[in-house]
Amino acid sequence: MGTNNETIRDDPLYIGLRQPRVGLEEATQFMDKFMAAVAEAFPDAVIQHEDFYSEAAFGFLDRYKEAYRMFNDDVQGVAKEMMNFFTMQGLTEDEARERFWLIDTKGLITSTRTDVVNGKIASHKKYFIRTDTEGKEYPSLESVIDYVKPTALVGLSTTFGAFSESAIRRMAELNEMSIIFPLSNPTSKCELAFSDALKWTNGRVLFASGSPYPPQEYAGKYREPGQGNNFLVFPGIGFGALQSQARRITDGMITASAISLSEALTPEEKEKGLLYPRLDRIREVSARVAAGVVKKAQEDGVDRNETLRGLDIDALTEEMRKAQWWP
Repeated sequence: MGTNNETIRDDPLYIGLRQPRVGLEEATQFMDKFMAAVAEAFPDAVIQHEDFYSEAAFGFLDRYKEAYRMFNDDVQGVAKEMMNFFTMQGLTEDEARERFWLIDTKGLITSTRTDVVNGKIASHKKYFIRTDTEGKEYPSLESVIDYVKPTALVGLSTTFGAFSESAIRRMAELNEMSIIFPLSNPTSKCELAFSDALKWTNGRVLFASGSPYPPQEYAGKYREPGQGNNFLVFPGIGFGALQSQARRITDGMITASAISLSEALTPEEKEKGLLYPRLDRIREVSARVAAGVVKKAQEDGVDRNETLRGLDIDALTEEMRKAQWWP
């Protein structure tokens, strides 16, 4: 569908259309035909959408998720997914949403902000518009931290250094243990380096980044950062959908992948304070995630593989291991 990046477009190895990226309407027409053609030619395929720009990614997910076996781990793995865990603990959707404060390049998204008033705010941001700021605007991360006094920062900005020293030090003043997840990748786009997080919080931080950072020694202790990257779950989501022969991929199956990931931590990893399983266990972890996805597909009534029904999670995990391809 083309690209607006002229450097890539002019590269002799570029295999896409050598033209500017088409608009959303034309892209949607193409995707309608593409999704239908893939489903007809490969009825058992699981389709993963990857790296569409935001408006297209959200629009395509809403358009196709009920009709096809598809998912978008970038979209389904962040804010709305985190909200699901709040509602699982008994909060209403509105109560959960109130605990999220969405910040973009213009600051906190509020109902009185100029682009919101003029109807120019991106559609995928509307869900988190704040209506309780009494007309006040908060244009910077630091001003939002002072106003909200949050316990956690999650970075998805793809802006290197977006979590400033002053912002992180303020988080450390507000919290005994700050939760800081700079999830943008690669490292050149990460909001905060692990070494700076340790230094600016005096080591009082639960840290995970989208890009890998090496372990650090701080205050005489060996600290190992987590890598909060969706590659820990999306192989298991697709694999679980295939093995269960799911008719579609439900929101519950996405949530189950995250729960299964947390359950995959070993006692030794927990003892060392790791937030995610180590990467050298990725095959084992993927089997456990896939088993959780299969189980949820069964509970949601979208599975078609009757041979896996009635198995507990350990037995399902073993079945997933057997089905994995080994080179």
